[in-house]
Amino acid sequence: MTSKHTPGPWEVVEGGSPGVLHVKGPPLPITIVTIALDIDFAGSLEREANARLIAAAPELLEALIEATACGMVPISSAKEGGASTHSRQVKCADMIRAAIAKATGEA
Repeated sequence: MTSKHTPGPWEVVEGGSPGVLHVKGPPLPITIVTIALDIDFAGSLEREANARLIAAAPELLEALIEATACGMVPISSAKEGGASTHSRQVKCADMIRAAIAKATGEA
């Protein structure tokens, strides 16, 4: 699969101004996302959590793809109405495949 995103690792770093975070990635490093934190404490915590999630995205996608490729994710699908329709593991496999498709633009 060809990568359509800036490859990791990405990291969250403090911006030059107070209350600003950048999600940076290689190769330059380039700023992927700039997040301004609210004066509101709860809003700031949520935006920091969002920045960490965004920074982890390449590694999360890579892990899901590898789990599927190495057989950790069942082949059968709950969407296809197979015998394992109600199996939690098969539903999880469908969620993993949907997340990969969404991240790679195949959805």
